Amino acid sequence: RLICAVDADRKTLKDVLQQKVNNGKLEDPKWGRGGMLGVVPDGILGAFRCKPGVDELVIGKRRGLMRICAEEGVNVLAGWFFGTTDMLTVMQDPFGIMEYVSRKLQAGMLGYYGRGDFPIPRR
Repeated sequence: RLICAVDADRKTLKDVLQQKVNNGKLEDPKWGRGGMLGVVPDGILGAFRCKPGVDELVIGKRRGLMRICAEEGVNVLAGWFFGTTDMLTVMQDPFGIMEYVSRKLQAGMLGYYGRGDFPIPRR
């Protein structure tokens, strides 16, 4: 598998980070690759707060992921992509209905457009 999506709850994150690789094979291949995890730290909130020309990370008081990484003794590599808010425009809902529905469904329900009003990124 190239990408394996898992829940972002504490138990699942700890399970993924505890996976061990022995001689190139996983002890339990349920999660894909052992001990590796990629997370979008600002999640749904960051998607709804983005504005063209402004690069900002909306974290607030979220420190649970770093606490889990410290408990498991894993290395944390941070990465940031500048200019991504200029490539696509997220359709903003002035009443906050899409954000409310996304939080309840725990999935990002948002529209976006780019070059020629299609989902093709601008250069």
